[in-house]
Amino acid sequence: MEDFEKKIEKDVVIEVVNLSRATWKEAIQFKAILEEDVEKKFRKLVVDISQCEFLDSTFLGTLVLAKKSINKIGGEIAKFDSLFWQNLNEQRHEFFQNSINLWRLCVPSATPELELAGDWFYDWGGGLRWLKTEASAQHIFAVAKQAQGHALLFRGKDRSGDVFQPLSGKLQQLNKNLKQAFDPEGLFNPYRIYRDW
Repeated sequence: MEDFEKKIEKDVVIEVVNLSRATWKEAIQFKAILEEDVEKKFRKLVVDISQCEFLDSTFLGTLVLAKKSINKIGGEIAKFDSLFWQNLNEQRHEFFQNSINLWRLCVPSATPELELAGDWFYDWGGGLRWLKTEASAQHIFAVAKQAQGHALLFRGKDRSGDVFQPLSGKLQQLNKNLKQAFDPEGLFNPYRIYRDW
């Protein structure tokens, strides 16, 4: 079965997504399909995602862009449920529902897939990546740094070690100075971000 299937019923185009997980990897191909529909001036488009158990934000972004393009030519595309975004923003999406360590990595959007084992969820067009893994904190921090990003343990079984990406040099001093300026008595969350301050 093809990943994407087109059906035309009268003047309605139905794009069927035959994927259980629709992610940034498939978004490029699907974007080209939707752009072709717009170029052919199809004004009624239904995107059937009933087989998808998971859609990442890049794939959803493709749908949003297609909706805008079709609206410009006087067409319409299926409406989307705002509950998905609310569940994603509040970490109530099924991806977040377990006890595995949950990491939040921020990297440049165009960063290739990172060499970290675990389950991934991409947001912000690939710039924010959620990772469920049992990998060590030091390994995750090293991979994030190499990708010109940073990581933090968002939720974990053991938070006794480093939770935030370690800082060094001038960046560490700048952060210490800011904390000292806003909290000279050290009353607010002492040692919460970094163990030594």
